Amino acid sequence: MITVDDKLFQFDQLELGDLAGPDREARKLYSNIALVRVAAAAIHRSERALEYLTVAPVLVLGLSCGAKKITRAAAYGQIAGMFRNRVESGPKLRDVMRHYKIAPQLRRLSGKALSPGKARIIGAISHEVGPSILAQSIPEKSFHQHLWLIAMDRWWSFSIRRRGFDPVPYPEWAASRLNRFTQQEQLRVVSDLVDLAHWGRFDPRWTFDQAHQAMERWHVELGRMNASQRFKANHGIEYSETFKVAGLPVEWEFMGLRFVAVDSGEKLFDEGRAMHHCVSTYVGACIGGNYAVFSIRGTGDKRLATFGLRWENGWWLSDQVKGPCNKPVVTAVHAAVQEFMKDYRKSRGAK
Repeated sequence: MITVDDKLFQFDQLELGDLAGPDREARKLYSNIALVRVAAAAIHRSERALEYLTVAPVLVLGLSCGAKKITRAAAYGQIAGMFRNRVESGPKLRDVMRHYKIAPQLRRLSGKALSPGKARIIGAISHEVGPSILAQSIPEKSFHQHLWLIAMDRWWSFSIRRRGFDPVPYPEWAASRLNRFTQQEQLRVVSDLVDLAHWGRFDPRWTFDQAHQAMERWHVELGRMNASQRFKANHGIEYSETFKVAGLPVEWEFMGLRFVAVDSGEKLFDEGRAMHHCVSTYVGACIGGNYAVFSIRGTGDKRLATFGLRWENGWWLSDQVKGPCNKPVVTAVHAAVQEFMKDYRKSRGAK
């Protein structure tokens, strides 16, 4: 039997099969290994932990804070100890869930539908969706819950990161309508519905089928327009209008490589078409000033790579560097990107 003393709490040095009762109980609740370990740690420390996790498996995401991997044994002991202190006196379940900023209605989620990566969307749903709507939106089966959480995460991520929409449009409509998926492939429609919700004529009273039909009609309308008209209809600015990018150069050179700002919808779509990748899907974030793109070119103006930066906490941070068809880039390109970022930080007065 494993002792629960922090110094001896060596989960990261043991095979899961070596653990006794707590591990078996955790496996009954969760299929994700990372969550099994966190839950087993909590159950080791407190008999009450099992009671709370059984009734509300989603609490494990509050304990782990969405960490995909915990490598230090002491961290498991700390997590378990904090949860023990929280539940030892037997507080009401809703109070425990509110402490972890998880909506009480989400206690219905099966542990089999959960993974560390879903912690972010669990927090967003808890904050943005009202209790009565949320209570009616959660699917019954664990696999359908899994698809619902993925759909909701896509609604958020497509809205904020790729499209640059903030706040997220119609979160309660999404929660109550994106709960009917039964297959992974069906989730492809979510990004198109996000666009409709922001740029099209959207009615939050629509059913999912009505929204889907409206989206298809809207796509037909857009198809009748030329590229410039479609862009204006979708994004509210002209196809050739320059994005406002604070603090970055329009052009920059290093060792024969030239960085050219991709700073309009037209240039962004040209870059995506020439490089055979999906950089054009970041147009909303670029318009909103949350993302910036550079085309890295070599001799004869040949496109070698596409370099993306994201705006975070008042700074531009390197996000990704992709070659044609999203292939890896050569060492010289990586070196140039590093010099670009050094030059940018130096221009901001950073050491």
